[in-house]
Amino acid sequence: MFIDIDHFKKYNDEYGHLQGDYCLIAVAQLLKQMFSRVYDFVAHFGGEKFVVILSETSQEEAIRLAEHFRKAVNCIEMPLISAAKAPKITVSIGGNTHGQTQQYLTVESFIRSADELLYLAKDQGRNQVRYHLP
Repeated sequence: MFIDIDHFKKYNDEYGHLQGDYCLIAVAQLLKQMFSRVYDFVAHFGGEKFVVILSETSQEEAIRLAEHFRKAVNCIEMPLISAAKAPKITVSIGGNTHGQTQQYLTVESFIRSADELLYLAKDQGRNQVRYHLP
C-alpha cells in the first residue's frame, strides 16, 4: 500500500519544515509500531509518502489494517510551539493485493496500480483508503 500525508505541503508552509519533519517522524513511528511483523516491510518513499508491503496477508486483512492505521493517524497529537491548536494529521491510502489471479504482470504495473488508487483516495476527499477489489 502507498500512504500519503494529506496536505503536507500546506502543513510545512504553515508550521515550518522542522514541524513537518516531526510530522513525518510521528507517522513513521506509528507505521513501525503497527506493521511490525517479521515479514512486514515499511519504508519512506520520498516526500510525504510511505510504502507498506504486507506478506502473508489476505486482501481483507490488508484493508482492515489500512483502515486501522488511517484511524490511528487521526489520533496523533502534534504539539506546536507557536499555535494554540494543533492541526489533525490525516492520510490517504491506496493499495492492492497480488494473489492467485496473477493480474499484475510486472512490479511496475503493481506499483502503478497502488499509486493510482492513492491518488483516487486523494481526489475523492482524502483521509480514506482505496483498495483494488478483484
